[in-house]
Amino acid sequence: KENEVLPALEIIDSLYEPGKKLTIHLLNPDTHLTGPCWRDFNRYVKSFGGWKAKRILATPEERKKFKFTKKGKAYFVKVIRTNPGTPVTKKKPPKKKTSAGGTKAGPGKSVGKKASKGKTNSAGFNGILAEAAALAAAQREAREASRPSKKARTA
Repeated sequence: KENEVLPALEIIDSLYEPGKKLTIHLLNPDTHLTGPCWRDFNRYVKSFGGWKAKRILATPEERKKFKFTKKGKAYFVKVIRTNPGTPVTKKKPPKKKTSAGGTKAGPGKSVGKKASKGKTNSAGFNGILAEAAALAAAQREAREASRPSKKARTA
């Protein structure tokens, strides 16, 4: 039984490696987010450091598989967590320098990605989902409250 637990612990430990990406499939195309809902959800996810949301357009075959019959676009929604830090990689050969003394990018130019700005909050995926669900429910209630009731329309 100890042999079965060890691989699970190794997987869990690997989740905290610097630069490691964890992708979580969140929604299928049959669960539709309208444009404003996607915008708000995406902003909310981005407010947590290291998290981002991504929409992937479903193919016609995937639309049939999930029984999405509407004419509009259908998307898969994924959330991605990137651990802070530089990923541990194998050493690469040093970059060749140009005659001007700089790297290929030019003198004084940095090569690579910019340092990430913003909060580094690892509140956890469950907290994000719970708050996103509450936000969606509040938006739905506000939308329903702004619509006149059926009795008011017929009167």
